[in-house]
Amino acid sequence: MHDDVLAFCGPLRVRCAVLVHGTPCLGFALEEPVHVNIWKTRLDELGLEVGPWLRDLKRAVLEGVPGSTLIRALRSSGGRPTPIMLPLGALRRVVQTGPGQRFAYIVDVQNSEENTARIQRLAFGADILFIECPFLELDAAHAAQRNHLTAFQAGLLVRRARVGRLVPCHISPRSSDRAEALCDEAEQAFHGWGT
Repeated sequence: MHDDVLAFCGPLRVRCAVLVHGTPCLGFALEEPVHVNIWKTRLDELGLEVGPWLRDLKRAVLEGVPGSTLIRALRSSGGRPTPIMLPLGALRRVVQTGPGQRFAYIVDVQNSEENTARIQRLAFGADILFIECPFLELDAAHAAQRNHLTAFQAGLLVRRARVGRLVPCHISPRSSDRAEALCDEAEQAFHGWGT
């Protein structure tokens, strides 16, 4: 493991942080260097079908292979797709690239300065952070005893990490009948309402 990088899965990078929950546990971030979308309307204009070949096209774009590289595509032909070889350069007009997306996942952590710093470093600027919200703030003493965050603490942490979107998860069975209240409390802290 180099720095906080756990693994590479093709172009995707998996990072982790060692966190504390009474025992060590891991938080994860999944990052893509570039996000590749395919324009369906442009495929239609070229008479090309959608299909598994688009995975190869995306991979070629991500790897930066030369425009002369041939890609096996599928052409629409009388209702039946026909394989055709086309240069990557000719297919670039169906591809749109943009900044890569970043997702983070944090569960089973106690509320501590050490965890907060590690989570913020791992998830800073992520598009989405899935984070535990097992207890309401009124159950903060119980949450601390169980080495968990409250929904309010989770929302504050996500806001400080400048994450785009909070997704509450890992709700305690003890609080399952208050899931909506947990989500509301996390959102209030995340958006800074009443803080």
